[in-house]
Amino acid sequence: MAVHAFYPESVSAPGSPPFRQGGSGNIGMAFYWERTTGGARLLRAFGFASSVVLPDEIDGVPLTEIGAYCFSESRHLPDTFLRSQTEELDDMRELSGRYIEAVSLPDTVQKIGNLAFYNCTSLKVLTVGKHMESPGSDVFMNCQKLRRIILRCGVREKSGIRPILSRISWEILITFQKDKNTEAELLFPEYYESYDEIAPAHLFGRSVTGEGFRARQCFKDNVTDFAQYDLIFPKACVEEPVGTLCRFALCRLRYPTDLSATARERYASFLREHDAVLCRMAVEARDMEQVRFLCENGWMGREALEQGILAAGKADWAKGAAGLLRLKEEFFPQEIQSDPYTFDDF
Repeated sequence: MAVHAFYPESVSAPGSPPFRQGGSGNIGMAFYWERTTGGARLLRAFGFASSVVLPDEIDGVPLTEIGAYCFSESRHLPDTFLRSQTEELDDMRELSGRYIEAVSLPDTVQKIGNLAFYNCTSLKVLTVGKHMESPGSDVFMNCQKLRRIILRCGVREKSGIRPILSRISWEILITFQKDKNTEAELLFPEYYESYDEIAPAHLFGRSVTGEGFRARQCFKDNVTDFAQYDLIFPKACVEEPVGTLCRFALCRLRYPTDLSATARERYASFLREHDAVLCRMAVEARDMEQVRFLCENGWMGREALEQGILAAGKADWAKGAAGLLRLKEEFFPQEIQSDPYTFDDF
């Protein structure tokens, strides 16, 4: 197939302003791509920003595939192409490897080729549409900082998130967004696979450690099964770290789609028991909204807030310490008179 270079005067992507070709003073992109039977396959992208939002069309052709090694650190472009395009590319750089921090794929993309994000060691967020069908092998190899996938899909719609999750064994947060509104968030914990030889038959038995594997099976006909997902929490409490379990429970309580009363109380009880851990996590993330949410629902106590106030002071987060003091006054007013903490402590 013929390979093309495309330098758009103006291309747009869902929910983003147009990208424009130009020098280093402008935001711009260029593409190295080829036609397929169903659309366009992106082979390489060029630009100025580490956060990449791809258009749904390249030169009028729907972008349907991300080619093998497209964003990888590996150099796979012909030298003849690079030499011939030096002037057109201006000072754009290849959008690849550790330079990439976030990538948003349009809804038209259905396939991601093998090792497409290989060695994208700075990649933290990937946004995809619901029509994703077949991510390639080792597509996220060495992408250990990838901790969140935003799925443009309603929680009751079919999607291709399950095969994507099968390529990620570490802890990952999936955010379901429809029309830019978050409908649900689910945390999928890390899991490990190992193979042990069974002697003397020289067979190998597969062993899986971690509830993250079971969590990744909680789908029916490519639709998330929330009830099945909630059932793994009791066993996860035995195997998973407290911090992971806190995030797991908090996600379900913040976005309680199909959450039964029994599951809700199970999650709430766990958060009440570990409210001090939650408060420290919120301080580390500088997330006052999370603390307020927990206080409003009665899942965070006075002592946890006090520990959070001290932690915020040690972290030189004066705004956070003040906010936590205000929350303590709002939700535990009867105890403020004997409060030993003042702003002088910070």
